[in-house]
Amino acid sequence: LNNGAKWKIDSVTAINAGLLKTIVSEAMANKPASYAETAAKLQDGLNKLIKECKMSGADHDALHHWLERMIEKTKEFKNAGSAGSAETILTGVEQQLNLFDQYFEL
Repeated sequence: LNNGAKWKIDSVTAINAGLLKTIVSEAMANKPASYAETAAKLQDGLNKLIKECKMSGADHDALHHWLERMIEKTKEFKNAGSAGSAETILTGVEQQLNLFDQYFEL
């Protein structure tokens, strides 16, 4: 946190983070047969978030700390060897996404 307060994000970043949450929420609810499709959607969502980010300064730096872990988790998810491990890793992706609201706000 920023001296006990949440870091500030712009509306585009908030929207893109929301899209990532929707992808994971739907995957958790539906237990897809193809986790590769969910991984591709997540990667596309991360790419969009990065491409459209116009933030700067300390808030941007804080976002990158969260984002680096999100990218790492998504890579693990893409490389999961089985549906069982993909499901476990997806739970970790969901946990990382949930941290977003703990640390960031408009």
